[in-house]
Amino acid sequence: MNHSISNAGSAESAHYSAIDRAERHELSFNQLCDRARDDMTWKRLEEIMAEAPESQRKEFWSQMLGLIDVEPRFIAKQNVSLMAGPLQEAVAIAIDEQVRKEIKQ
Repeated sequence: MNHSISNAGSAESAHYSAIDRAERHELSFNQLCDRARDDMTWKRLEEIMAEAPESQRKEFWSQMLGLIDVEPRFIAKQNVSLMAGPLQEAVAIAIDEQVRKEIKQ
């Protein structure tokens, strides 16, 4: 009986160790992603948008085209989430890919 309790304790310990490892890996990955975003330049952003799927680029630029006819004082009243969404998604995907490549090296 004591032996089975001991095994259960080992299994539980291994389980929590695996959880800790996964959490450390996730934290490390998120920190690398944050650093990649912080180090991003306008040139890299331009590259990311150029590499984004056509549908994302179309959505982003279609929203930007809508700003051409808006008087500057009314730009703040525009729904920026429609413009930011495709851009943020493209950046998130590119950073994810970049960090995964860095980790594999």
